[in-house]
Amino acid sequence: MSKYKAEATKRQHAESGKTGGDSSATTGDNSSAGAEDSTGGDDPRAAKLRKENADAEVDALGSVDKKFRDNNGSNGDPGPVYDIVLHHTGEHWLALIDTSECGRLEDAVRLRPFREYGDVAYLTNVDRLNVSVNVYENGDVLEITSACSSHGTHVASIAAAHFPDEPQKDGLAPGAQIVSISIGDGRLHSMETGTAMARACMHLMKAEHYKVGPALFAH
Repeated sequence: MSKYKAEATKRQHAESGKTGGDSSATTGDNSSAGAEDSTGGDDPRAAKLRKENADAEVDALGSVDKKFRDNNGSNGDPGPVYDIVLHHTGEHWLALIDTSECGRLEDAVRLRPFREYGDVAYLTNVDRLNVSVNVYENGDVLEITSACSSHGTHVASIAAAHFPDEPQKDGLAPGAQIVSISIGDGRLHSMETGTAMARACMHLMKAEHYKVGPALFAH
């Protein structure tokens, strides 16, 4: 945990330097050309977002690290630690989570990226925790995600449940496409913020995988 926190802190400091440099450079020149030159063409809003993400990452890792040390001591048991193999098959990324903890990859949890294929699986049959993965930066970053509650499934069922043989069980828009995006914040007991909701909408509008019209956000 300390290793990941150190890496996140390094990114935080790097982004702080960029944001600080942008701010001081742009105040001396109100022209758009001067602002572009001083920031190296970077969008100040994007820099601010990266800084906020770095700050949140450090806070979250610090909180997890403190809870672990408080509950287990500096040399406590961190719980199960799984090795993960990520490789590209030639058609798609495939993550293998070695829940056997002894290298039996034939029994590993096998998942393709959720955003393209919608793969979900139990981490183990004991905990029955549903997990999914996404791959970023050409395979350099693997994200493992789990829902913090079943509320999203509950709402999605009300909206788009579809039972062809039992229409009385249908939702309001049977069979509508549902996009799963986690916006719950563990620091807020899984509640969401306006910023998280805005980022989710931005993701939908930019993602190539989804067909989203402007009317969707009109209400």
